[in-house]
Amino acid sequence: MNDIALNYEEKDIIDYAGQPVKCLLYCCERGEQPFPLHWHRRMELLHIYSGTLQLTVGGQTVVAKAGDTVSIPPRCPHVGIAGPQGVRYRVVMFETGLLSEELLPYLSPLRELAAGTMRFHAIVNHPAVTAEVNALTDAYYADNASPILVLGQLYRLVGLLARDFCDREYTSHPADRRLWEVIDYIENNYTSPLSTAQLAAHFHYEEAYLCRRFRQQTGLTVLAYCHALRLNRARRLLEQTDQSIARIGAQCGYDTTSYFIRKFNEQFGMTPAKWRRTHGEKGKARAALSFGGTEEGADE
Repeated sequence: MNDIALNYEEKDIIDYAGQPVKCLLYCCERGEQPFPLHWHRRMELLHIYSGTLQLTVGGQTVVAKAGDTVSIPPRCPHVGIAGPQGVRYRVVMFETGLLSEELLPYLSPLRELAAGTMRFHAIVNHPAVTAEVNALTDAYYADNASPILVLGQLYRLVGLLARDFCDREYTSHPADRRLWEVIDYIENNYTSPLSTAQLAAHFHYEEAYLCRRFRQQTGLTVLAYCHALRLNRARRLLEQTDQSIARIGAQCGYDTTSYFIRKFNEQFGMTPAKWRRTHGEKGKARAALSFGGTEEGADE
């Protein structure tokens, strides 16, 4: 994935506007990357209406076509690229806590989903699922939309997936949850020098085992993940501030400007200066589209 712009956990606060879900529709041209490699704690379901979308989810690459519904579990790294005819798809995003409400004991089987011990099939193509996705979005965009009705439609969709399209062969690894503590630590300290030996000692791992499990879970090495965090922050600072390139590199954990420029160019295919010229205003527009309550958008 070295040629794909890496991201990290999407920490932007999603404005659900009083609804239990967020629905967005995306139309992307051929070869366009609707979202870089990233992960988040919420769950997302992508329904393809036309074209194809190549997705890498948790280190596995699949191609979703019209009629497919793609399941992206919480804390699962994913990236997408539009196919030869482009792609038109809808994203339904929601917090998994909705599925483990203590006042609703009849939802107890779905707590496995929220806990990460159960997953749906990565891609489902079935008219019943398509119908439920459409019913959910109809309820979401209805005049005077009712959050209760939207939540009911979400339960219908997730209940159908849990009943008929659950990945029975999926088993979570007992070390996975502990591994997220490592990832959280990296996220909070990535501008400082980090090594796998230091991380292994701090979290009482054997170094080789930590490296292997980290790559299995994220699809990246520890060093690549650190660079992903640093370069993603640098990308945002280039888009949103007028700070010098040297200062941005230093803030993002790079000792020398030349090394920062080389790593940035390797990752994004252009220098930091060119990125700022090309994407400075576009980045602000993208943020407004994605998180300002507008339904239509070209980027995630």
